[in-house]
Amino acid sequence: MVIVCRGRYGSDSGPSPAGVWRLPPNGSCISDIPNQSATVNTATGAIPFVIDDPETSASNLVLTVTSSNPALVPTNNIVFGGFGSNRSLTITPTSNVMGLPHYVFVSDGELTSNDSFLLTVNPAPLTVSVDSKTRDYGQSNPVLTGTLTGVQAGDDITPATARARPLLVR
Repeated sequence: MVIVCRGRYGSDSGPSPAGVWRLPPNGSCISDIPNQSATVNTATGAIPFVIDDPETSASNLVLTVTSSNPALVPTNNIVFGGFGSNRSLTITPTSNVMGLPHYVFVSDGELTSNDSFLLTVNPAPLTVSVDSKTRDYGQSNPVLTGTLTGVQAGDDITPATARARPLLVR
């Protein structure tokens, strides 16, 4: 984990070794949030992050978020959770839209610290499962059944069946 914080006079604390926080004088910090991915029409789970400030209680820090692609994820589709220093966010992409928005967090109110990450919204996998059926010679064809999973709102799928041509023996 690398955390870079800016102090009151714009000085950098520099990168921190894994898991070690070096806070600048009078500045706030936000932990690194790794790049995330989600499936179209599905919200992310709670994405955890940590905030801290040597002068202000974590519960009094102000968190804001912006999206570089509001058509994919409008800011009102991002919900903060948690309390104190341990926070989280849940992101719900716009229905039937895929892409790559970039987020920037800004915290504190007077002084700022930020972290950015990419959210990749991927298409849902489509899985077709057909139930196994058998037919004895001379009997009628059984009813074919199966399932489709991963169909999303707006998908236009029309199931179709085909019968193999009879084998001619000469």
